[in-house]
Amino acid sequence: FSTRFFTQACFQQCLFIRQSFVYLIPFRWWSVTRFPICFKLGTGGLISQRIDARKPDEIRPIRIHSSYLPNAEGSVLITARNTQILCAVSIEERVPPFLSGSGKGWITAEYGMLPRSTHTWMRRQARNDRGHGRTMEIQRLSGRSLRAVVDPSLLGNRTFIIDCDVLQADGGTRTLSITEAYVALYQAMQDLIGQKILNTSPWILLHCKYAGAGVSTGLVNGHPLLNLCYAEDSAVDIDFNVVKTDSGELVEIQATAEGQTFTKETMDNLLNLADVGLNELFKAQQQALKCFSINLPIYLTKDLPRIGAFFLPPTYSPPISQNLIRRA
Repeated sequence: FSTRFFTQACFQQCLFIRQSFVYLIPFRWWSVTRFPICFKLGTGGLISQRIDARKPDEIRPIRIHSSYLPNAEGSVLITARNTQILCAVSIEERVPPFLSGSGKGWITAEYGMLPRSTHTWMRRQARNDRGHGRTMEIQRLSGRSLRAVVDPSLLGNRTFIIDCDVLQADGGTRTLSITEAYVALYQAMQDLIGQKILNTSPWILLHCKYAGAGVSTGLVNGHPLLNLCYAEDSAVDIDFNVVKTDSGELVEIQATAEGQTFTKETMDNLLNLADVGLNELFKAQQQALKCFSINLPIYLTKDLPRIGAFFLPPTYSPPISQNLIRRA
């Protein structure tokens, strides 16, 4: 680059291209910093290139560790790059007063973040506190999402309590909690079947009615992105969270104009982008559920979604033998 270029950079913020990336030169031209959300040059102009080298329609690699806690009826540790969430399912042989005598069960969810799950320390939330508005919102969202895929009349007079604790947060914690909670809930029901408390397969309880998962999308600098990390989420113009069943039915859509308003066309594009990530998450769930699979007649399994190729390594979840030893 010429001396004239750097002379201009000393008086104003300029952009220069290096290794196909766009960088920002601050006033001190020798101190080069990269954008939180970068752009990579393509044949059609500037195309979104993300800080973790993912494509715009690519989710973060997911690792699902089932049977993570030996004492819980169902437990899962899910990891998506720098986001880690631990989910545990507990069962109480009672239901809320408004369901008393109905013969139906209930599913409720709790959500919390550890004090150092974020970049700065946050005060630990006590159980008897009313909690922040965001915490209550996520708890209700998780409960609604899981109740949507379960037939409560088959649960009996019991409550399934799902605790999701964020160990490390890097965006997408609410939707990731829902995704892993489905796997933990399946494991808890399999545990009840093993004790002959439930006489019905969890495939009939859950999967024949639907599987459920959630994913985040958004519009960042005019570019639709899937499965946002924290750096992307903090700079988002449109925040878009989708919870859906594997049958294609919507459970919930949370769409917020953070920096700009949007049209129905933009909303449809973000929904289509969310479907790409949800399909991968459904495959990951089914791969994890193989650890608790049982033999069913062909007429019950022929219509179930097939387990396709997924980008997780084969060792992402403990083998069946290890799970059996851990449960014993």
